[in-house]
Amino acid sequence: MNPILFFFGYCKITAEPMSATRLLNLCLENGFSFSSFEGRDDGGVSFLCPLPTAKRLLSMAEERGIDVKSERWGGLPRIIAKRCRRFGLILGGICGAILICLSGRVVWDIRVVGNSQLTASEVIEELATCGFSVGSAIKDFHAGELENRVLLHSDDLSWISIHMDGTVAMVQILERTDRPNAPRDQPANLIAARDGQIETIELLRGDCVVKVGQAVRQGDLLVSGIYDGQAA
Repeated sequence: MNPILFFFGYCKITAEPMSATRLLNLCLENGFSFSSFEGRDDGGVSFLCPLPTAKRLLSMAEERGIDVKSERWGGLPRIIAKRCRRFGLILGGICGAILICLSGRVVWDIRVVGNSQLTASEVIEELATCGFSVGSAIKDFHAGELENRVLLHSDDLSWISIHMDGTVAMVQILERTDRPNAPRDQPANLIAARDGQIETIELLRGDCVVKVGQAVRQGDLLVSGIYDGQAA
């Protein structure tokens, strides 16, 4: 089919033998173009013409008393007209197009690598505290600024690298290894590290075996616990 007929729409015009000649003369007089001409054995004719032309032709034929019929019409306008009757389908298509357009502009996932002591959730929480999370706009993402904010905020990270892979944020970290050890939960004997005199006593656990003002020598027991070996 002629592409012009498809894009502008077309209509099939049919005339019986008594009206065929008059119809063709009407087309020639007004310069109406048509295609796919078919002549029948009985003298009748049919052809396709663009939809705007068909409307004018049918109107003029009616005015002159020429008996013609429009059997069918189609093309892109016809397809659009059919789809417009299905409002839900059109609305769904529009919403889908909007979602597809917007989906590439926000962060959909955050993946963490390089963590051993921290969990991925803890790292993601650190990022959220610094203003970056799932749903953040990619256009507002600036790797250097975000990395600096995270390092200043976190006591657990010594290095972090963040880059976008499509809509996924790839986060690589190095954890601090110079953090002080956690306090011991198990009790131990407290032993004097050098000679001296007890000035004050602040006891949280254990059994104190010395008094304020008492002189002690290196190695003397100060507080009795369960395990030996912790010097003070």
